[in-house]
Amino acid sequence: MKQEIITKLENLLEHEDINTVSTQIKTIQREYEEAFSKEIEKAKEDFSNDGGRSRDFIYTKSKEDEKIVELFDKFRKLKKQSSDKLQTEQEKNLGIKTNIIRDIGDLSKMDVNVSGAIKKLHELQLKYKQTGNVPAAKHKDVLTDYNKVVDTFYFGLNLYKESQEVD
Repeated sequence: MKQEIITKLENLLEHEDINTVSTQIKTIQREYEEAFSKEIEKAKEDFSNDGGRSRDFIYTKSKEDEKIVELFDKFRKLKKQSSDKLQTEQEKNLGIKTNIIRDIGDLSKMDVNVSGAIKKLHELQLKYKQTGNVPAAKHKDVLTDYNKVVDTFYFGLNLYKESQEVD
């Protein structure tokens, strides 16, 4: 049974994206911990039945148990690396989206070449949409700021069009 667990874990840990196999590994971990607890209890019971005292009982892990623990540690490290990578990527995306928002805000201050400004706005909007996720704690603020500068741009554009009609 333990060798099967080792083989399963080794195969699962070879996946490129650790998050896709995380649930399976956690399930295996729960099953192993239950079996390991039962094994310890059985060994303790056998020790007591052989005349040993419970407080003198010491359980020594097998090489397989040590290998399994090592694989679970590897999983935790890979999971942390994946989480850190995601966080770094989201922070980078936050910077990109913040710059796009600033650029859209700068567009709304331009009063020349309306068609060029509209074209540039569409390019920036496409770039914004193609940029990945930002940290969850900042998502709402970034989206609010984005909608605000786009609304301001269109408000300014409408004012410009109205002033052109009056002239």
